Amino acid sequence: MSPEQTIQAADDLRAVHFFPVHNSKFCITNHDWDAPLRTITSIAGKTQSRILTPVIGQVVSLENPEAESMEWWTKVT
Repeated sequence: MSPEQTIQAADDLRAVHFFPVHNSKFCITNHDWDAPLRTITSIAGKTQSRILTPVIGQVVSLENPEAESMEWWTKVT
């Protein structure tokens, strides 16, 4: 799914929170490795979507899931 389709699916399912997976782990496409995360967080910021973006492998607490959301990819060189 594209970032746009992911947002639409979350909206269709009336998800309270969602986090994208299968992105930013390997550079196997023609776009920058972090392009999907940049795109989906930009779109989510313009909608009511509540996206979670934990660092790969980070445990997400269901009691306070928003605490685990940060734009970690902006600090990777």
